[in-house]
Amino acid sequence: RSTFAHAGWGHLLSNMFLLLFLGVWVEQKLGPARTAILFFVGGFIGFGLQASITPDIIILGASAGVSSLMGAFFIFFYRAELRFLFLG
Repeated sequence: RSTFAHAGWGHLLSNMFLLLFLGVWVEQKLGPARTAILFFVGGFIGFGLQASITPDIIILGASAGVSSLMGAFFIFFYRAELRFLFLG
């Protein structure tokens, strides 16, 4: 349940940005089913670790699942050159 709750708009938007930006690359490499499994298993493991280390803190967000996708992205595409355009 904690995967679908967020602390605020900034938390939600940053998770969505990373999920969209990196998840597309990982999905092209693994396929949609394996990417979803990676996201949810990573989220479950992250939730379990966080709950065992600090059981008195409320756990929110999809950050663990997104982090598992980031890890997969860096494993598969460690040589990719990413360029960002910042406006403002």
